[in-house]
Amino acid sequence: MASNVTESEMTLREYLQTHDVGEFDGTPQYFRDGDFLTVFFSDEIAHAQRIDEILTIYVSDATGEMVGCKIKGIRQLVSNVRSIIEVEHDNVSMELLLLSAVGNKPPKERYYDVREKARGMTFDASQLSKAA
Repeated sequence: MASNVTESEMTLREYLQTHDVGEFDGTPQYFRDGDFLTVFFSDEIAHAQRIDEILTIYVSDATGEMVGCKIKGIRQLVSNVRSIIEVEHDNVSMELLLLSAVGNKPPKERYYDVREKARGMTFDASQLSKAA
């Protein structure tokens, strides 16, 4: 790699070869530009599989197991949760987000799969106020 290449000009492969990426962290991540949240339960190579307009899951290329998910419309989902349940802190459980996403329709099977994998995980909803 040439010494005059800036970090913004590096390819991902070059960046990973020259920087310590640390340990895998499965913490849910919120992306304000798209108003979605992603969480990975494993660092396996995966592909996306859209379940519906809200939920996309990531499926391992090697095993076919679900290794992560993307949930869209987080601001509205958190607002729905807070309108029904008094939340005394900024942490909202992933299970409540999924319940809000399902609404009054029967959940698709993959919602149960995500719930099992995300059991006990929370999303720091204070990120929403920072994103406004």
